Amino acid sequence: MDHVSEVISRAFHDSEIAKHFSCRRTKFAAIAYNILGNNFEEKMLAELRPKLENETERNPVFSLIIDKSHMSVLPRCQSFLIELSNQFLQRLPVQDNFLQDLSFIDHQKAVYGEFRTLIRILRRFPNLVATENMQILDNEYRELKLDLSMTNLLSTSSSTSETFMLDTFWSEVSQICDANNKPKYGNLSRFVKQMTILPLSNAKVERIFSDINRIKNQDRNRFNNKNVAAIMHGKEGLRQLEGGCGRFDPDRSMIKLMDSKQLYDNDTQHKDEES
Repeated sequence: MDHVSEVISRAFHDSEIAKHFSCRRTKFAAIAYNILGNNFEEKMLAELRPKLENETERNPVFSLIIDKSHMSVLPRCQSFLIELSNQFLQRLPVQDNFLQDLSFIDHQKAVYGEFRTLIRILRRFPNLVATENMQILDNEYRELKLDLSMTNLLSTSSSTSETFMLDTFWSEVSQICDANNKPKYGNLSRFVKQMTILPLSNAKVERIFSDINRIKNQDRNRFNNKNVAAIMHGKEGLRQLEGGCGRFDPDRSMIKLMDSKQLYDNDTQHKDEES
């Protein structure tokens, strides 16, 4: 970045804009830390926040698995894991019927299965469903079994195809409205979506660790956590854009921050690069 300004002015010597272009290492670091990183982080958080439709809406839940199970295990570590598993079997209720209770989310069983109550499984997740809302959710499940539109939904040609999956069914259920044009099964479909969040792979997490190692390496070991996070948010934000960096178009919120006060008065601007 210390040489880019001169390269641009020489390459576009007939452009007045290019002649006055100036963006060296300090300014570029400020942009990365205080504008790109912060902005992409806010966009990410906005996507994670729930769109509150009523006061009973709960925060979204995400499941993340971080481990080293893909690596070869030394015999000593293997013995430790075996003993740890044995201790778990003695202390944890691994024989309970939790997964069996979850069978209610299967679209065929949800519509054609026997009548049952969901209270037992709802009580296991008080952070997702408040006590006063458990009966409301249970009533929605019971009403769903008597709803002829559910039978019609499963009898369509799309329901017999291989692409008609559980998430597709519950997504369509969540869009069914009552006479007041409000979601008829909003609480139930929301709870089902939360129950289907299962960890599948830690590859994404491992890639992020690799990115961090490339950013904070032996030559740049004085990077603090805030600046590393800002660079990571910038990288991930640009990755999500269709066309990547080449088609990046800064929005108004970024442009408004492009002044000296916003760039250099932010407490996330440090002297990492000066070393």
